[in-house]
Amino acid sequence: MTITAQLKSVNRNMEIFGDAVKFLEEKGYKVCCTKVVEIFGTSIWKRERVLILTDLAIFIFKKGGKTPKVFHFWQAITFVGLQNDEISLRFKSGFIRIKSAEFSIILGTIGDILTRTMTKDEREAIGLNLYPVTESSPNACSAWTRFKNQIRLFKIEVSNDSLSKIKLYLSEQKPILDFSEFEDITKIYPLIIDILKLYKGIHTIIIPEIPGFDTFEFASWIVSEKVYISNIIFRAKVTPKYEMFIEALKASPANIIGIYFENSLLSQNNLEGLLDASISKVGVFGFKSCIETSALDYFYSKFLRSKISETLTVLNLDNTKNININALLQSMPYLSVLSVANCGLEVGSIFRAIFEAPILRIHAINFNGNKSTFPVDEFRFLPSSLSSLSADNITWSEGTLIPFIRLSLKSFKSGVKLSLRNADATTDEWVHVFNFLCQGQYTSLNSLIWDQNPVPPKFFEFLRQNKGLDYLSLSGCFNKSFDEPVNSLINYLSKSPHLKYFIARGLPDRNAVLGPYVSKICTALKSCQQLQYIDLSFNLGGVEGFSTMGQILESPQKRVIFTDGSLPESADPFIAFSNLALSSNNIRYNYPQTDIEYIRRKGMIAKEQLEFFLQQFYRAPKSSAKRQTQFPAPAHSVFDDPFIIYKQEEQNEFPYLFTKQTLTDIRMLNATQVIQHPAFQEDSAQAKKLAERMADAQKLIHGENAPTVDVTSETTQFTITRDQTFVPTNLPDITNTQDNSNTQNRRIRSRAMSNETGEELPRQSESRLSTGSKKAADEEERQSKPTSPKSPHSVRSSKRSKRSKRAIMTDWTFPTIKLAVDVDGFWDEWEEEFSIQNLFSDIRKDKH
Repeated sequence: MTITAQLKSVNRNMEIFGDAVKFLEEKGYKVCCTKVVEIFGTSIWKRERVLILTDLAIFIFKKGGKTPKVFHFWQAITFVGLQNDEISLRFKSGFIRIKSAEFSIILGTIGDILTRTMTKDEREAIGLNLYPVTESSPNACSAWTRFKNQIRLFKIEVSNDSLSKIKLYLSEQKPILDFSEFEDITKIYPLIIDILKLYKGIHTIIIPEIPGFDTFEFASWIVSEKVYISNIIFRAKVTPKYEMFIEALKASPANIIGIYFENSLLSQNNLEGLLDASISKVGVFGFKSCIETSALDYFYSKFLRSKISETLTVLNLDNTKNININALLQSMPYLSVLSVANCGLEVGSIFRAIFEAPILRIHAINFNGNKSTFPVDEFRFLPSSLSSLSADNITWSEGTLIPFIRLSLKSFKSGVKLSLRNADATTDEWVHVFNFLCQGQYTSLNSLIWDQNPVPPKFFEFLRQNKGLDYLSLSGCFNKSFDEPVNSLINYLSKSPHLKYFIARGLPDRNAVLGPYVSKICTALKSCQQLQYIDLSFNLGGVEGFSTMGQILESPQKRVIFTDGSLPESADPFIAFSNLALSSNNIRYNYPQTDIEYIRRKGMIAKEQLEFFLQQFYRAPKSSAKRQTQFPAPAHSVFDDPFIIYKQEEQNEFPYLFTKQTLTDIRMLNATQVIQHPAFQEDSAQAKKLAERMADAQKLIHGENAPTVDVTSETTQFTITRDQTFVPTNLPDITNTQDNSNTQNRRIRSRAMSNETGEELPRQSESRLSTGSKKAADEEERQSKPTSPKSPHSVRSSKRSKRSKRAIMTDWTFPTIKLAVDVDGFWDEWEEEFSIQNLFSDIRKDKH
């Protein structure tokens, strides 16, 4: 077609569709398809009618008309039919019969709209599944469309504030929905539940006490629907409708795997009902200061010792006082994740209970905010399955910090992930700690969170010894007025090519920022070629920081970058850097909300320029693979327009929210992981003692000529695998104004450490230890042996399991979590990889 012919076609289409399209776009509709068709009237076919399909409704205009003659909302459709070239659509308030030579395009477009905005059951009810249309998966944009459609269809009044918040939840893809954020929740809750039936991006809901509304009755309505919800969090006391919720949970079609109670005051009867409803269904429980004192005995002696102990994988008891930690651990042999933060427990007692308990599958323990008044038994070993320890915000008495660190580092030859944020210890204690760390005995550190702690030069000598360290968080550790710690960091980064995740967020309210040193940090980071995640937020780097930040964009490595909170003196360098980051296919640039608001408030940018700049941050939702069908979807769907914005905020809590897939992966890991226990290691004292007892038992049965039995022979044939469980990633809350009496002195301690820790010890060259896998016996010999039932631990390591999805770590004070997906799908495999709050629960297997 010549250019002249194309122009004539465009002009003709403008004459036919122009006024109608303009009318609909002004009303907020997105046009999906425009065709000239025949429409069946009361008795005859009417020619040359204009059909316009939009995201919300179908419209019929007269040719050249400006207002529609017929329209119906898609959510009111009750039937779809096709016969030859005629399409029949029935709605609650009427029907439309369409005849066109382009019926395949029309039906394909209708199929795209309905598969995006309707559930599978709804599509089957109208008969759409009978026709080979392209099934496009719903996304955040189509969920927002459905929400608007329901408002218009049912004429529900929704406040502007609630509209903005719902759109924000979807565009930022927040996985946790808190009903307390909506002032008109009693009016709009059916609309929100309706979204949850379609959209998979929200996996957790928080239900608070709502005046005039029964919390548990509300929850029973939700679990009775086929919603994509994995976790329910109750922030309310038990109500008379609690039993209704229990009955709904028993018959629930939803995949609820986690239930959390906060201050709910559960009685024994409540626990009994919960036990009856959740056996074999719920694998994650949270009881945060919510069990009545009179029910505690039942909780320990009956609830935890019931069949639920075989399926309970994650237990959260944060803020619960008077915990019997020994009885708790004795009751839970299959527990994988335990959180007992702020429970008033003694760290030494926690570890003593771990040593004595039969828990051999525990992966991660959180005991943040407890106390340490006597040292742990550093001559023992922690369970081999344990790989992550979170010990944040603990006051360490004299002589208690080194034994804890020594026990943590020596117990894991194949790697440990340690979070020791905001440790409160005396200056003398820190001096001993850094002298101990520099001895070079322990080099198995994989991940370290050291936020708000002293960082003298000796500390970086310790880090250099750990060649396997790939995750390092040093937020709030530096002050722009003291150059020695920063220079030590720069020197370390320039010689750390193995580092993959580096976080050094500033805390402006505590004057713990890098300031002008941001530019030097960026220069040093060029040496870290494997870096995948860089967070230098809230360090007040200003324009100078942006002038050098471009260096961290110059890498073929996929990277996520956080620079918010730089507070530039002028807008141009900030906008230039942002545009450069957004234009790179290798970079995910976190939405810098603070800096954008700062330049707007200071009048550094015109309103029109700001609006254009903001549009650059939006991306298209992840598109599903479209299988070619007889009635294909449009080449470009309006539901694939830019709608998603990548915005992820730091989280500072131990993870306790899990998806169904993650829970399945943890359980599979438990089922296939060989228990590496000293009793099964030939050279250990436990193994020798067990062998002696077995020999005595054999003599009692067979006499003095009893055959010798090697109790470790069968076990040592199994492959022992070490998983990379729960990489800690809890980051500090920059808005936290809680003052710590020792915080103000830490900068002085950091500067003084280099003079007080003594001469540097020679660095020992030690290779990183790892647990090797023993090979199975020869195949021919294996086949010659009689067959027997397989042990659950006999799975070979060569059988690789699918990489598990990450658990979600969330805190409701930070509602914005991970998100955004690139338009071209380049980031599809990395979507979970770069969600920093998910890193804490990375469940992986060795690929040896």
